[in-house]
Amino acid sequence: MVAVGALAGGVLTQYAPSPHVVVFALLAAVSLALAVSVRLVQETSPLRPGTLASLRPRVSVPHTDRRAFLIAAPPFVASWAIGGLYLSLGSSLTADILHTGNHVVAGLVVALLPGTAGIACLALRDMPPLPIMLSGSVALAAGTLLTLPALLLPSMPLLPAATAVAGFGFGTAFFGGFRMLAQTAAHEQRAQLFSAVYVMCYLANSVPAVAAGLAIPSLGLRDTATGYVGAVGALALLSIPFGVAALRRTGPVPAVPVTTVTAPDPLLGPRP
Repeated sequence: MVAVGALAGGVLTQYAPSPHVVVFALLAAVSLALAVSVRLVQETSPLRPGTLASLRPRVSVPHTDRRAFLIAAPPFVASWAIGGLYLSLGSSLTADILHTGNHVVAGLVVALLPGTAGIACLALRDMPPLPIMLSGSVALAAGTLLTLPALLLPSMPLLPAATAVAGFGFGTAFFGGFRMLAQTAAHEQRAQLFSAVYVMCYLANSVPAVAAGLAIPSLGLRDTATGYVGAVGALALLSIPFGVAALRRTGPVPAVPVTTVTAPDPLLGPRP
């Protein structure tokens, strides 16, 4: 949906009259329709008292899940940080590198990152979570390293190729880490653990992007983006040895369809 939104935003910005009004009006209308449709969805869980109390935020990482959380933290931060770069500066970078003011082209480049991420997750969905996360970290590091020459040369063909590789890593690094935590967490503690995951990810998505926006007036767009991408690449590289060490501790496991499993491994996933 992020990819569709980025592409649709580019098309509306390029061709719609008063695009800033049209885009936000459509978002408001869709949000209102979704809010109304929630009332039409049948509740499948038993209702319990304490509605207002349930709205109080609870964020924590249980002691038993801390090792898995620390293993997943670097790829989580790296993947959401690169997402923040593309969603905040992607259109400006596209215009600067490709020398085009066409917003559809910019939307296509931005949409390529989440679009590739979704396809990668579908393609690798039957792999155990830790190998998925590790392969995502490798792809994310490779994609960010390819992005550096695309920014520095600059290179028109290299930018979409680097974006596609980074998108593969963006999706699978987060997907694998999230699945790993979902298998290790106790059922009654998942909500608090997942809240901690999303707090960290949303901060990684927003804080570097805001910092980059503040740095652009003094450093320039391309130098700021180069430093941003270099930091994300270093973090992605840092996550690889942690993933390899965790994989060695748990031992290799073949990838098998979910329907043939009997017992899950807490880090690597199901075994036949």
